[in-house]
Amino acid sequence: MAETTITQTESGPLHAYADTLGSLNAHNLASLSEQLAVNVVFTDPFHRVQGRDRFITIMDDMFQRLDNVGFKIHQVTPNPAPTSGGFLYWTFAAENKLTGRFSFEGVSRIEMDQQGLISRHEDYWDSAELYRRIPGLKVLFNWLRKRSATSIEP
Repeated sequence: MAETTITQTESGPLHAYADTLGSLNAHNLASLSEQLAVNVVFTDPFHRVQGRDRFITIMDDMFQRLDNVGFKIHQVTPNPAPTSGGFLYWTFAAENKLTGRFSFEGVSRIEMDQQGLISRHEDYWDSAELYRRIPGLKVLFNWLRKRSATSIEP
């Protein structure tokens, strides 16, 4: 699933980080760790942790719990200063026995320190996409969506 819009001429720490995420698997988490500041802050709809080891633990747990995990990086948008960070637009896909195959899109806001290491990684994505895949919760989410939808009559 590793595919990005990065060309060979694009470089810098944000592009290198995007490349790493796009090719990440359970066996190369050390390459991710090398790009993180010791006190990196990671947030997503389920986590808020500080520290490289805690971030890597979350990623390792993801690979242990899910199969065929992959990030497809669609767009890398650096901030004007080369080592200040930027944004990544991506699709995450995985599967497991409970949910089957699933995917969702998201955006990561990345901040970097003066050494070009990732100091903050904030993921933004709709966690309801995941909940809708869990039996039982899927029925509840579909009911809530229909109940809250506004009907527009001509």
